[in-house]
Amino acid sequence: MVRRVICVAYMDLLSPSVRYRAKYPLDELGKLGIRCHLIFPSAQWSHRFRFLFVVLYAALFCRKSTTVLYLQKLYEADVHTRMIQALVKFRNFRIVYDIDDAEYLRHDAQVMEFFMKRASSVTVGSEALKSYAKQHNKRVSVLTTPLPDLVLQADIHFDECVVGWIGDFNEGDIEHEQFSNKRALYDLVFPAFLDMAYPVKFVILGVHQASDARDIKLYFRDCPFVKLEIPLEFDWTNEEAIQRKICSFDMGLAPLINHPFNVAKSAVKLKQYINNGVPVLASPVGEQVNLFKEGEGGFFCENATDFLNGMDAIGLLSKRERLRWRDALMARREVFQMQVFVQSLLKEIHGE
Repeated sequence: MVRRVICVAYMDLLSPSVRYRAKYPLDELGKLGIRCHLIFPSAQWSHRFRFLFVVLYAALFCRKSTTVLYLQKLYEADVHTRMIQALVKFRNFRIVYDIDDAEYLRHDAQVMEFFMKRASSVTVGSEALKSYAKQHNKRVSVLTTPLPDLVLQADIHFDECVVGWIGDFNEGDIEHEQFSNKRALYDLVFPAFLDMAYPVKFVILGVHQASDARDIKLYFRDCPFVKLEIPLEFDWTNEEAIQRKICSFDMGLAPLINHPFNVAKSAVKLKQYINNGVPVLASPVGEQVNLFKEGEGGFFCENATDFLNGMDAIGLLSKRERLRWRDALMARREVFQMQVFVQSLLKEIHGE
């Protein structure tokens, strides 16, 4: 019987992967009587000492029969990862290795493959990731990324059209910008607003650098109908604040460049809109095509013209139609409920 789960995440709680696939599920496991420890690399000394303490405690005192290592997307060959590799070799704990991004396309895959080959099971966020993981481990399960259900619903109002986007604008390195969120916005979404013929408020949530915000404002300098809101600071650990912000959107944008990295994503951005019943405009890429039906909560868009037409169509919906769409979208939440993920993860932890 597993009594302790030591989760080692690849970064801190600013990452949605860590929050939704580690922090919140571990909170639920804790309610079931399992002692859970979440550790991750950090520049803060308090987190560094905690990381070292938990690793040493595991190496010296934790029983192999009652302890499982849950490794969330470790892929970098840094000192933290090397410590976990040493722990695995020294104590041979049972491992559940989890990934929800195709980091093997952006980084050396040696670390990922080390853990996959030694894991009792591998959990992944998409069918594309399953195909990759199957090359290194026979037991692979698709656990789509869950979201907490705070029972918050999209506001229905007609005083101002609010179009929103949420994500990591600066995702990835320069060499990977060709399939980044930034590229998707500049190629697929921003041009649509240039032909906007009515006032809209465009909220871009996830820009971290002032230089990027300046560039975006410069891009829209000749668009009198577009009012920009680009907050550089946001508390990403406050799930209620995130969902309330999304609820203020009249429609949510989920553009993706059609690239193997994006095909392997778990479509968290789109799920966030659906979770709160916000009408969506999404690229038909990867897992996104499975989350809603065309014309029942949103539209699929392949280019800027499609996004413009989609915004026009959603803007013309009556209150009754908006309510029907909201209900249709929120009915889809059962696909990514937190409790479903937790129960599936529990089976992996117990080796069932």
